[in-house]
Amino acid sequence: MESMSAKCRDRLDGLDALGAVQVWLDGAYGVGEEPSLVALLRRKLNLDLFEREVRELLYDALDHGWSANVILERLKEADESSEGVYSPGSHPR
Repeated sequence: MESMSAKCRDRLDGLDALGAVQVWLDGAYGVGEEPSLVALLRRKLNLDLFEREVRELLYDALDHGWSANVILERLKEADESSEGVYSPGSHPR
């Protein structure tokens, strides 16, 4: 029997980063499936951010009601920043 994370990875494989974030925003992920989303985003966007940093940005996005496009912009900005570390609340929108 496949694990929950393996099923989630299989489901995400056909999506681009924008589609995967939109699916997450739509509530299609279960408890414990966020690591699969984070891994996909790090891989498809070629992010150097740590897993924790990506998760923090995603949760911050929920608090601020960001769209999938804004989330991807923020991930790229955080990855390109001179600090290299995402700071929750640093991107108000």
